[in-house]
Amino acid sequence: MNPNTTAAKAALDSYKQVSSTDAMNQADAKYGVQDSQTRLSSLKGLVGNLQSAVEAVDPSVTGRTSGTFTTEAQRSALVNKERAPILGDLAKQQSAYSDEQGTLNQKQALSSQMASALLSDDRQRYQQLLDAYNRSAAEDAAAEQKRQWEAQQAEAKRQFDLELAQKQAASRSSGSGSSTPSVSQFLVQAFSGYQPGKMNFYTEREVIPALMANYDLTKSQAEKYAYDYRLQVYGKK
Repeated sequence: MNPNTTAAKAALDSYKQVSSTDAMNQADAKYGVQDSQTRLSSLKGLVGNLQSAVEAVDPSVTGRTSGTFTTEAQRSALVNKERAPILGDLAKQQSAYSDEQGTLNQKQALSSQMASALLSDDRQRYQQLLDAYNRSAAEDAAAEQKRQWEAQQAEAKRQFDLELAQKQAASRSSGSGSSTPSVSQFLVQAFSGYQPGKMNFYTEREVIPALMANYDLTKSQAEKYAYDYRLQVYGKK
């Protein structure tokens, strides 16, 4: 693993992704959602208490006037009189509750938008780190594959050269007039600077005709020498 890949992996492993809960809490804190919820809860309790107080006036007045010479009209008037200030407060608190509910709705909408943006930015940042690591890891894999391929080709060429040297030595010691070592040496030189994209053209148009002309070979013999060498050294027919 090269240093770039190591650094990319470390950055990816150390990155702490933002959870949905964390994003929402951060957004709620920015827009004061909790404060509005607390005020709304307090107003709701106050409205409930005032409504209970309004409902308690009638039985309270009835209890206090029971056994007296109070008429129903007088009793109703007393109830309305005692209810009036409470109803005024109730209307005021109900209005405040409605306003606070609208404020909370706006804050929650803004908070939801911010949380979504935070999560989107976080996912994008994480994906960038992941992509950087994957690219670097892929480059590592490609480099290693190339290294292994080059090592294989070098070993194949080394083996071919070794066999060639052995054949040449055997030919010299036996005094044989075989042309095989010379053909092999020719192939080593011919393919030493080949261009992979033009290998077929190069073999057919240059190497095989040269083998036939220089070593008095038939086309099938020349083809066999050329293709066997290419297959053994480069793995290409």
